[in-house]
Amino acid sequence: MTAAIALYRQMGFRPIPAYYETPVTGTLFLGRPLQDDAAA
Repeated sequence: MTAAIALYRQMGFRPIPAYYETPVTGTLFLGRPLQDDAAA
């Protein structure tokens, strides 16, 4: 799972607050802007 998390981070995903309750301890919620700030 460590490699998968590293891949997501390389793709610009960052940790975000949980958007629903989950009984699975250690669940990571990741998000990424749909548009780069530089392109706006």
